Amino acid sequence: MGSAGDDERAALDGAQGAGSLPAVLTPEFAAARIALQLVDARSLPTAPDVTFNYAPEWMPRVKKLLSIHLPSGIVLLNDAQVAALGPLEPWFELGALHTWRLTMADPVTHEVTASGTHWVEVALSTGGYLASMALHLPHTIRFFHPSADLSHGVLFAIPFRHQFVYRIITDRDSVESGLAMLPRFGNAGYVDGDGPISPQTYLWHADVITQVPTLPDGAVNLAPGSYLRGLLDQS
Repeated sequence: MGSAGDDERAALDGAQGAGSLPAVLTPEFAAARIALQLVDARSLPTAPDVTFNYAPEWMPRVKKLLSIHLPSGIVLLNDAQVAALGPLEPWFELGALHTWRLTMADPVTHEVTASGTHWVEVALSTGGYLASMALHLPHTIRFFHPSADLSHGVLFAIPFRHQFVYRIITDRDSVESGLAMLPRFGNAGYVDGDGPISPQTYLWHADVITQVPTLPDGAVNLAPGSYLRGLLDQS
């Protein structure tokens, strides 16, 4: 992405001149490095002395966690580490801003992937924050499609941290394509991807994100009268 993002990332990487997390996390250290990302709740450590109770649920089995971005990698923060930071709401806001800047600094590829008459759009990044751009909808879609009509919503999946897959809803066919392909991307990426987040398909519509209901085998299970079912029932 743009060169301005490279400057942002360099500033974050260079802050404090440290390549590892200090024994005691200070607000000064965190301020330049904190990020906010989506994490599979099932992947978190279960040791009694390492908990993540502060992290709110974004969707079932997916949590929003604060992390520290280091040149050597990403460190997820636990309850003991965030305790020194004080009230967490400002840190969530700053972390979300840094997540956007870090993603803008990473190379991202974007392509259309088709299967028969169905197609979706796939974004891939070398960095570890791209899937967390679901926190920035609809701005993430606007980055790829500045003038797109998003009034009907967007179907998307975030299988693992390097991938964001989506289809803008425009008509019945776009819903069919999204529901046909996104669950497959979700399941495959969640199983095989680096840093799995979720196998589920999601709907963003009217500034609300919901999980698309599925059966145990992964098939979509839309309730009669639901928004997506209504679009599919259109002639």
